[in-house]
Amino acid sequence: LGYVVPFDILNTALKKIENCNARYYGLETIQQAILQDNSWQIQLTNSNITAKLLVGADGADSIVRKLANIAATTVDYKQSAIISNIQIENNHKNTAYERFVANGAIAMLPFGNANTMKFVWSLDTNKAEKLLTYNDHDFLRLVQNEFGNKLGNLQDIGKRMLLPLKCTVATQLVGNRAVLIGNAANAMHPIAAQGLNLGLRDVASLAELLHNSFDAGDSELLNKYAAWRYDDHKIINKLTHILTKDFRGRDSMMTMLDLIPSAKKYFTKRACGLNNNLPKLSLGIAL
Repeated sequence: LGYVVPFDILNTALKKIENCNARYYGLETIQQAILQDNSWQIQLTNSNITAKLLVGADGADSIVRKLANIAATTVDYKQSAIISNIQIENNHKNTAYERFVANGAIAMLPFGNANTMKFVWSLDTNKAEKLLTYNDHDFLRLVQNEFGNKLGNLQDIGKRMLLPLKCTVATQLVGNRAVLIGNAANAMHPIAAQGLNLGLRDVASLAELLHNSFDAGDSELLNKYAAWRYDDHKIINKLTHILTKDFRGRDSMMTMLDLIPSAKKYFTKRACGLNNNLPKLSLGIAL
């Protein structure tokens, strides 16, 4: 279902891009960017670069989106996620779990060793804030009651953090020599666990269009990208919004899908973006 990748490992992997004839600038921030003579003049923290195309992959509060004058709408779900690392009795066997309960949705994601998981509990903000005041013993006992014994006894929990849950959607995916991918285009509630998958399909689609392009910022090319990604974004956004509406009705929906295999197959296929218009990289085909 999912993986948790520590930031230092992700950053190390990103540095390998230098072996692909691409320059890696590290953790720099855009200070200023001006579109001039069909090129972006970009001032970073420690250097300057020029580019024919500016790609916004910088998250929900995208600086690139603002620089490209692309508006966005935000929905506040009045929900928050309690996030922590949790120690479990049983080996998680690299299996991720999500359980819908009366007080929200609890996700357990493999992390670190065989008995450590990343814990995410999404629920109404007022309830989440109250649960943060519980001591570790009382909180673990509550989580055990809600989640059950699938992973054995929940033995210890790290520092708990609270993350407000909002949905931020760009009104368009492209601008003048600018394009949005990932959370810069769609920052969704984590309940459907589809944000990264959607972003990877964004990357694969854009890479395919850019592969043999003469001008990376050509408006026709960027409009093709926007049209290609439209249905996938719309479906995943709609699915996520439905799942956030009423936590208590979730189990009933999942039970219904289990009872109707054809509906479950269709639902799963659409939720995973497995349509007939996938980019080559999403199919494991090299460009």
